[in-house]
Amino acid sequence: MLESKTIHKNSTIWENHYPEYTVPIFVRRKTKNVSDLIASIALCGPCSIRDCAKFVRTKSKEKKFTENNKEIKFRGLIKGTSKEGKNYDGLISQGYVIDTGKITSQQNRPIHRYVLTLKGCLLAIGYQFDDDELASFIKSAARNHLYFSYLKKISEETSISFVKEIFILPIQTMIKKGKITLDDDIMFYFSNLADASEYALYTKLTNIQKEFFDPKKNNKITLSEFEKHTGNIEIEVLMKNTFYFQQPTEDWIDRIVNYFYNKDDDLEFYESYCDGIHETRLLYEVMSRIHSAYYAAINLGYAAKQTNKLPPHSKRWKLHYKFDKPLKYPPISGIETITAAQLEEYQKRHK
Repeated sequence: MLESKTIHKNSTIWENHYPEYTVPIFVRRKTKNVSDLIASIALCGPCSIRDCAKFVRTKSKEKKFTENNKEIKFRGLIKGTSKEGKNYDGLISQGYVIDTGKITSQQNRPIHRYVLTLKGCLLAIGYQFDDDELASFIKSAARNHLYFSYLKKISEETSISFVKEIFILPIQTMIKKGKITLDDDIMFYFSNLADASEYALYTKLTNIQKEFFDPKKNNKITLSEFEKHTGNIEIEVLMKNTFYFQQPTEDWIDRIVNYFYNKDDDLEFYESYCDGIHETRLLYEVMSRIHSAYYAAINLGYAAKQTNKLPPHSKRWKLHYKFDKPLKYPPISGIETITAAQLEEYQKRHK
């Protein structure tokens, strides 16, 4: 079994749980700068390279630290470098960082701002952030990743320690064992991430059952009884924000995205810089395991086909459905179902 050993333990600002030589970008001479850059974007994103250099400066204990020098190194790491006839891929081309484009600074200069991809955020879970840093990381990652928006909403309604217990620490345990290295397609790891949270929740709930179990009645305590005894609403909040459907409908994605991004600006940023189908697949996988763990531990041996009713549709979906929903009407030979737009076009041509 691989032993967890932080890379460059005494030189990186934020230590991590990855065993040595398991993560490709942590095995070169530039490990320290790569590690610090990923962490600074995770905690401050969206941010510019200069923002990263300034932030690292506040955390660094280096005596010969200069922001300009660090900025030059960070820029090379993000965009890639060419040295002695060899090309080195940057973090953008390796799939860890996204350039969100240019904005105009107060000095009227164009600057680029960066955020982590889903792969970059999963990498950052392995860092040893304190609770405040972890909350900042989740908030930043939630801007463009659905899974982290789920964690953010739960943490805001419960506590960062609860999210850490169910979602972060179990994943870090798998990282220490070398089971998550991110050297393959990230979808390969989705089931591992979901399994970790499922086991953590099931363990927590079964421990609750043991505490309140009545051997004479041979019964399991219900969630409402547990909350009445303890005043703890963490599990209730978790399940309230979990929307597992055994057979999700075609509008499941729209409803879930609208639930977590209910402001136009937030939705626009998410849609511009999310990781496409990876977002909903990861969240669905995690929600399905949370659902399974809950019913396995709390209920009487059965699992419901869904956790909650789906949130309402977005205004955009309702508008689209109003004008483009299929209509049962056969005006065109060979087509039994057409859209409202097709019907309108047909009626115009046959007045």
